Amino acid sequence: MTTQAYRIALLEFNKHWDSADRFSRILAGSDHQLTIYCDQYIHTCLAPYPHNEKVTFVIKEEGETMHTFLYKHHDRFLQVDLIFINTIHVNPKSFLSLPFEKLTVLRVHNAFKQFAPLRHIRIPFGLYYIRKAASYVLKEMIINRFVHYTEEINTRVSRFTFLSDSITEFVKHQNLVSPDRVMFSVPLLPYTPVTAEKPKDKIIIAVVGSTDQRKKDYGPLVEAFTKLFSNTAAFPLPVELYLLGNSSGVYGQQITAQLDAIQSPGFKCYHYMKEVPVDTFDTILYQSHFVLSPLRVKNITQVYEEIYGKTKYTASIGTIIKYAHIGIFPSAFEYDASFEPHLLKYKNGEELSTVLRQHLLHPQLISDSLSKLKKFLADTYNKDTILSELEAFIEKNRT
Repeated sequence: MTTQAYRIALLEFNKHWDSADRFSRILAGSDHQLTIYCDQYIHTCLAPYPHNEKVTFVIKEEGETMHTFLYKHHDRFLQVDLIFINTIHVNPKSFLSLPFEKLTVLRVHNAFKQFAPLRHIRIPFGLYYIRKAASYVLKEMIINRFVHYTEEINTRVSRFTFLSDSITEFVKHQNLVSPDRVMFSVPLLPYTPVTAEKPKDKIIIAVVGSTDQRKKDYGPLVEAFTKLFSNTAAFPLPVELYLLGNSSGVYGQQITAQLDAIQSPGFKCYHYMKEVPVDTFDTILYQSHFVLSPLRVKNITQVYEEIYGKTKYTASIGTIIKYAHIGIFPSAFEYDASFEPHLLKYKNGEELSTVLRQHLLHPQLISDSLSKLKKFLADTYNKDTILSELEAFIEKNRT
């Protein structure tokens, strides 16, 4: 790594404290000076972590406009080597007060929304969705002129970065933005070797996020587990399924009722009627052998259609990197070519039950797959490698 110490400003005002924190983790232990410009909520989330002790926080006061806050610190931004905008979903006009003559990178979370919003408006059928979409269009697109100011931001930032190589390549291939304005994909987080041992007396499968039919399709999941456990299953180890999110809605209660109906000494399902406490969430995911992600690959963010793995990142990949467990995804989901061999895929409930049965019958297969996965993660998401790439980028492009 370079001996040059760089001054880096990270901006986050949209509740994405976790991705801001993980960027900080990449810099932790280096001589670089990181200043995080944020609101009080972000500061409250980040400050307790030991690796953020040397981070300088500049906090926007309650009631202070974004434009006023950024303009007030204009001279400070002129002194940095890199301005890293972590999120810009809300009020892009305010960010125009930044000194874009400095090296400025925008992390894009939703590529269609950022680069081709009008071509990817999708409004589901139903009065609720139409009213919600009408409210968004009136407030954000007409009054706040979201599309106009987003286009202006796009012309001013120096480079764009995405959370995976698969998104980076898709954006380039679709000509959503000029390839020479795209830097390497900065991963959501570096891999830290997991010291916690997975239990050897049971198999744990986790589903992350609320039980929401708009974002996930639980039909194949229920079908698969019903096939596996509706009768007394002869698996070597008992299986536990955790739905790690709020299942209190009508759809959530329908799904959990079907899963509860097939519980037995060999299969237990655990679910929650509210947001899962962070410590419980961490404990279960560190113990989990699998993360099952029944996502709908094409999804709607506000009124814009996005495609997981191509224009939008899924948090399930982040949990794999952090907690080191085997990922199971619908076959329509496509991710980085190097990552694909470590993912299990299914087209329907029948295929999902086959994939699960193969592993549940052979626990050693699970152990072998986890060992290969950990080696891959350690090689691919190495903190020092990511930091070296970032340093080389700053040195070559800073102004």
